[in-house]
Amino acid sequence: MILTTHSIVGSALAKVATANPVLAFAIGMSSHYILDSLPHWEYHLGSATHDPNNRLNDDMVIGKNFVFDLIKIGFDFSLGLALSLLFFYDSNQPSSLFIVLAGVAGGVMPDFLQFVYMKIRREPLVSLQKFHDFFHTALKLKDHHYLNILIQVSLIVGAILVGNIF
Repeated sequence: MILTTHSIVGSALAKVATANPVLAFAIGMSSHYILDSLPHWEYHLGSATHDPNNRLNDDMVIGKNFVFDLIKIGFDFSLGLALSLLFFYDSNQPSSLFIVLAGVAGGVMPDFLQFVYMKIRREPLVSLQKFHDFFHTALKLKDHHYLNILIQVSLIVGAILVGNIF
């Protein structure tokens, strides 16, 4: 799942469910694992290395490709943040900014922690990575781009509707 989807779903659910930023963060983080359990596509990261026998050995190599990956990830995150603020921030309720930001932060936190795990590989990051891997589906839609786009756009549109109706 891409960060834009994680951000929008996390902030929409947080907005609907709570006015507490800590709970909003937890809701966003929980939504990440639920979304990762669905079949999905993820964009290619040139700096990523994968061990097909043990996902705990996956890594991101810091080098030339890593810079391009950071640009790609930064754009994805920025788009999710901007759309979340656009659709869920209510200027008549200034506290909604904290809820939206907490939902976005929680929605993307497991992927950020995954990167930290790849560089540190110590507890509690090892356990968090195992938890993340447990929820992450092995069924990828890498050859089904239209289906992936449909799934992620549907999740985004659904989250926007839920976040603005309730």
